[in-house]
Amino acid sequence: MSTAAAPAAAVQFPFPKRPEVGSTVEVAPGVLWLRLALPFRLDQVNVYRPGDGPGWTILDTDIGNDDAKALW
Repeated sequence: MSTAAAPAAAVQFPFPKRPEVGSTVEVAPGVLWLRLALPFRLDQVNVYRPGDGPGWTILDTDIGNDDAKALW
């Protein structure tokens, strides 16, 4: 059994362009993708808003700094 790593495959993204920070792209029917900026080397985080009938559900892994709050 070989322990050598398999060659890395090229990363393929399902969308030709990521959304600008603060704007959205629909990634599936009723599911929005939003990018929020971060103030350090990891400079952005992805946020998703799945359709939830008349209400809203937000999956946000951002930090609660002033810039992120202003985008919301």
